[in-house]
Amino acid sequence: MNVMPLIIRVLLLILTACAPTTPGMPINGSDQMETLVVENTVADISTPVQPTLTPTLLVPMMGNPTATSPAGDIPERITFAPGSIIATVTGSLPAFGADRYVLRAFAGQTMNVNLTFSEGRAILVVWGADGTVILTDHAEVSSFQGVLPATQDYYVRVRGRPGGSTTYSMTVSLPPLP
Repeated sequence: MNVMPLIIRVLLLILTACAPTTPGMPINGSDQMETLVVENTVADISTPVQPTLTPTLLVPMMGNPTATSPAGDIPERITFAPGSIIATVTGSLPAFGADRYVLRAFAGQTMNVNLTFSEGRAILVVWGADGTVILTDHAEVSSFQGVLPATQDYYVRVRGRPGGSTTYSMTVSLPPLP
């Protein structure tokens, strides 16, 4: 009697029955996650059992990353005085701290942001409400100039460095379209 096919069947059955549940990818770009659950019932070990797939939808608790930060702060809106193209804000940050600002701009406008410091250092991060990153924190810069790709709100994060507190002044200029 050849027992090798029986051993292979038993091993395949055990591997199939012990397979972990694996979360899937988001469905159609939504925040919902699909999880496939494998259920096996063994009635006869001489024939392999096909897994039964039962889809289960999980809804993760996710906030909108462009509306509030993990700390729950609301960005300060930068407004320009009538007829002005320049606005200045000031702030203080602890080590590793961050302040967030938001302003409205049009596609094709050139935005200029410049940080000056009376104490410490900080870097800029700039992104659109649509999630497009304009300036990443990997650049580790304290000034930015760029043509904006879309009409929308743009977020600016001033992020303190680990070496201590920071006191800054941020000037934003947004000339009108030609």
